[in-house]
Amino acid sequence: MGREAELVELSVVRSSGGGIPRGAIAGALAAVIVVGGLVALALANPKPGAILTGAASEPPPTATPTAGPTPSVLPTQVAHEPWDWAPADVPLDSNASQIRKVWAFDAGFVALADDFAVDGGPGSALLTSRDGATWAQVPLPPHARGISTGMLFNGDLWLVGSTGEPDAPVWRLWSTSDGVDWVDHGVAKGLIPVGGTISELAATGAGFVATIAKPPIDAEHPPLEEIRSSPDGRTWKRADVPDIDENTHLAGLIADGDRWLLAADFGDAEGNYEVRVLSSADGQQWDSMGVSGSGAAIGLILVNGPSGYVLGGANPASDTYRPAVWRSADAGRWTGTTLDIPPSREGAAVIGALSTAGGIVLMGNQGGDAWVAADGEDAWSYRNVLPPDTAAFFGAFAARGDVIVCGGSSDSGVANLWVGSLSTMGL
Repeated sequence: MGREAELVELSVVRSSGGGIPRGAIAGALAAVIVVGGLVALALANPKPGAILTGAASEPPPTATPTAGPTPSVLPTQVAHEPWDWAPADVPLDSNASQIRKVWAFDAGFVALADDFAVDGGPGSALLTSRDGATWAQVPLPPHARGISTGMLFNGDLWLVGSTGEPDAPVWRLWSTSDGVDWVDHGVAKGLIPVGGTISELAATGAGFVATIAKPPIDAEHPPLEEIRSSPDGRTWKRADVPDIDENTHLAGLIADGDRWLLAADFGDAEGNYEVRVLSSADGQQWDSMGVSGSGAAIGLILVNGPSGYVLGGANPASDTYRPAVWRSADAGRWTGTTLDIPPSREGAAVIGALSTAGGIVLMGNQGGDAWVAADGEDAWSYRNVLPPDTAAFFGAFAARGDVIVCGGSSDSGVANLWVGSLSTMGL
């Protein structure tokens, strides 16, 4: 069973003792992020009023339908024998290297794949499914060249992506209620700097928050990550958080009612690290809360479950990493546990979390690793959901009804999706 860590009050906890080499952290992060750099799920789905209304001098955009096939209407659940997950029917060829995101909403499932067949370079492909087992490829939003990430908000799926030429991208927001027809919400000015990338996006009734990475200043420095916010999705401003520097990794952004929560791993030049959870009501002013643990964590994800908040990742154990999870009733005081895992799965990290009606599912970066905790229970049970000797690496997860979908890549670097049942996992 896991070890219970001490409770820590709302304060910044400085790490102590021997530091962890920056290179070790960077290498571990790369191993997780390549599989699924966008692992945080904004599962909280507030219902505020519409906020993308545009400036007074500019009428709000209207829906821009996209021609394309309508997803097949299939049963909403797929029957499987206990512990028997199946590969989904995915209409992609070897040019698609991985499934980066999967979302579940009223219309079904939508998956985002990296597709290197687009104009001979990196691009995106969108897939939709009603049951999680059979998928159809659908067109990207109007004029989109690539899609970076997305979120669920007000019952719709929102995506952020680029238009224009690769060396001069113009960033835009689109939304859809069915994965086929899109509303174009216009240009997002100031969202992503030239040469930069976006990691996460989340919205409340107060507006939008995104985590982005600026291009590194040289080969000796990592990208500098930032928080940016917008009241309307069109004009974005950088949040001034003094403690964020090149040794900070931002992850786990979610919308939580009328505030945002953001998990982060803060480090220094000596290799000392600490986990914190940041909170903000306006996207500009952020409070910092320390989280107990070893002082370092990778692949952080954050979710608001039926019985409180869960923060997952991995922390050091000897010369490797072990999956770890922290719980909190209010996102302020946290109790940490190191999750059990078979010896053959050493080096695994928690990189995905799903909040379901029956409890929480944590998914690992090594395909098939999962931990479940039924609602109201503190204990986590380990599961391996894939057949023996199956080479699959997950980085994207979503659940709808009893169906859970996991996306990632095979050991040969080809995108794949697997579908299973929550009930067979004990939820």
